[in-house]
Amino acid sequence: MTRLLLPAVIVALCVGCDSGPAEVEAGDLVVTPVADGVLLETEAEYPCSNYQIVVRSEADRNVLSVEVEGVEEPEGCLTALGPARALVPYPEIYSSGFEIVLEKDGVVDRYVDACGVGGCSFGPIGTPSFSRPGPR
Repeated sequence: MTRLLLPAVIVALCVGCDSGPAEVEAGDLVVTPVADGVLLETEAEYPCSNYQIVVRSEADRNVLSVEVEGVEEPEGCLTALGPARALVPYPEIYSSGFEIVLEKDGVVDRYVDACGVGGCSFGPIGTPSFSRPGPR
């Protein structure tokens, strides 16, 4: 009887095991243009400062498309509160202005990042649903 019970207990304990990091909901995002790309940060703070926003991005001419898939919990925790982050690099070749299309859970927010003689401007196109512009 004991021989049968021990394997059953081991299987029951391992059913909940996951070899990869856990993903959690991304929540609302702050979108900030930086020198290397677009910085995405959650408004929510996490117990470790190295949580990552999981994204898939694609650049096509003047459009940078970013799909937000969730937040990934780190395997090791850098002890400090902070938002989850992702840096989405700008396309290697882009003109003086382009559109940033963010998609999360089937909802789309759009931003424009444009530079000209008078400087650069960044802002939403329409009213964002799950994001807001951060400081420039």
